Amino acid sequence: MPELVKYELGDVLICGKNLNSKQAEVVLSQFYKIPLSFIEDSRPLAIKTADIAQDLNITYYDAAFIALAEQLKATLVTENMKHQGKTKDIRVIAIKDYT
Repeated sequence: MPELVKYELGDVLICGKNLNSKQAEVVLSQFYKIPLSFIEDSRPLAIKTADIAQDLNITYYDAAFIALAEQLKATLVTENMKHQGKTKDIRVIAIKDYT
């Protein structure tokens, strides 16, 4: 996952779900126990992300996940099919369909 996911999660918990700091702490503590690999941004990845954002008319944030999935030749599992589902360059599946 891109490092960005950490900030996205925090934003969803505080702004989207309106959790207080104690509630967010519980979720974040569990999140950091999941064995995930976080990929740092790089110049080539940032350029690819910008290209995707412009081509698909989506946010840089949404494009970052697509760009990383392309780089890793991975399937993107997302809650955001509206934006990330626009790409045809990688396989994208809704999180609800992930098994």
